[in-house]
Amino acid sequence: MRQRCPRSRMNEKEILQALLANTPKDLFIQVRYYNIKSRNIDPQSSDWQRVGFHDDYLIGRPHVWNTAGADPNSAEWKSMAEQSQTVPVDGEMIWGSANTSDNNGQLISAPLIAQRLAVHHFTSLSIAHNYKEDGKYYSLNAWKRQLVTPALLDQYKLPYQKSWFKDTNDNEASRSWYEYIRNYLGYRLAVKDISYQVNEQNIDYQVNLTNYGLAAPVLINKAELVLLDATKNVVATKDVTDTAYLQSLQTLPIKWQVDKALVGHAKYLAFKFTGYSNTGNRLANNINFADGYNYLLTLN
Repeated sequence: MRQRCPRSRMNEKEILQALLANTPKDLFIQVRYYNIKSRNIDPQSSDWQRVGFHDDYLIGRPHVWNTAGADPNSAEWKSMAEQSQTVPVDGEMIWGSANTSDNNGQLISAPLIAQRLAVHHFTSLSIAHNYKEDGKYYSLNAWKRQLVTPALLDQYKLPYQKSWFKDTNDNEASRSWYEYIRNYLGYRLAVKDISYQVNEQNIDYQVNLTNYGLAAPVLINKAELVLLDATKNVVATKDVTDTAYLQSLQTLPIKWQVDKALVGHAKYLAFKFTGYSNTGNRLANNINFADGYNYLLTLN
């Protein structure tokens, strides 16, 4: 809900309830200010979980025009930090042309923006703002030349995957703040490790899935482990629940007991997870990815 006129002239409750009543129940609605949600939606209703947030005044430091205000110690700020773990949150920086008037003529700080994106678990960020406007380059473009290191990310208490600082040949790789925000905004899922045990009748697999991103994959609607045969036909599947609520730096252990006779028909163990487009997404592992499947193991 974008602010187009003074809020006092709008019936925010009526507008929000009309949107919720006339849109599909699996569609999220985003509001500009936290209290549009808190004042007008019953926390015990099913609609509460349908309402996310949109903050279009990101400048690195807190500001009264932010979705939850300017005080990180306020109840609204803390409540948004909690609720944003399970709903989508979109953001915009100010226009680059407004840096002079609204940001003391300075470019916006990449590490401060990254911290802000992490605190309120942003799932998306506009690249129309403060990037390239009317032929002029602003903050986002400058971030491409500003290097980030593991020590800096530790200093700002930001999540990262250690292997991200390695290339495909395991050599040290330089990374920029632009790349960090691009790669860690929203979720970044990777298989941490895989183990299995074999007995006379079954094979017990355990796949540990870690989220290194700034937010949970709240828009993922299906995830599964899959056994595929040599021609990539599905032999067996196991639905993986709770993936959508896997928070930053949390690990989800996925356990699957499979009959050995069934495994005998399979050649690959794979992982597939999809959003509303139903196309498979790639894990942040250096593994084969094809037709929506992340290939975890080649079986004997």
